[in-house]
Amino acid sequence: MFANKEQEQLPQMNEENGERRRRMHKRTVECDGYLRDDGLWEVEARLIDKTLCPARPLPRRDKAR
Repeated sequence: MFANKEQEQLPQMNEENGERRRRMHKRTVECDGYLRDDGLWEVEARLIDKTLCPARPLPRRDKAR
């Protein structure tokens, strides 16, 4: 969709309410279905997550509960 990473991080206008917004995360799901000679189907899928902001570590939980 965007030519480069800098463009992707620029604020974009939300057409529904006119608010400015920046893409922070993108998830792509790609699936291919194959019909085998025995009549069964095989499906291969790939999930790709791209995060444009640095990840923050989750808070630690006390294991002594």
